[in-house]
Amino acid sequence: MNTLSILLIALCALFATSEAHLRATIGNYSLSVGYAVEPAWNLQPNGVSLTVSTPANISTAGLNFSTTVFAGGKSRVMNMAGVYGQAGAYIARFLPSVAGTYTFAFDALIPAVAENAETPIHFNVTCGVTYSTGGIVGAFNCVEDLAGYMFPEVVPDARVLAAGIQNATQIAEQAASAARNATALAERALQEHNTGSESGIMLAFSLMIVVASFVF
Repeated sequence: MNTLSILLIALCALFATSEAHLRATIGNYSLSVGYAVEPAWNLQPNGVSLTVSTPANISTAGLNFSTTVFAGGKSRVMNMAGVYGQAGAYIARFLPSVAGTYTFAFDALIPAVAENAETPIHFNVTCGVTYSTGGIVGAFNCVEDLAGYMFPEVVPDARVLAAGIQNATQIAEQAASAARNATALAERALQEHNTGSESGIMLAFSLMIVVASFVF
């Protein structure tokens, strides 16, 4: 592969990454929002990515951000930590458990620095929506279903596996209970048989019913 081909591939990757984030302009600050890993898949570690670009004389050191993530009718507030070695880059790490639509809500306050006044940051963005007004431009993709990329076999997710384990545990418990009942009836039937009692026949019949109910 020649140098030109490598450069073209790198440029394509760069543009693909930038298109997966939207941009918001708030006061003198420019923000880039999206997923930390693109494309985003369910059941894969990811995070909310926020990059803040400031005027040349302003440092992002000491800024604190948080985001509220909405998905599946639930929400969670997540603190955003600075990314080591990347000024102005923040991430709130989480693992999207389901594919579909996610909304990120940002609510923060950038303190006044030099000639820049105190700047409130308050906006919501939803994946799959293309923005072009209100200082917000662009879009970022929604979480895709990992099963669509599995080959040659589709591996069930943790919830399916957990349900299967729970079902197997219940069946095992029922089998153990039936075995205990059958053992108790067998012992009583043996005792009745040894004493010559006719009730031993009835106990043996009850034992057959217990065993049949377990098998069928």
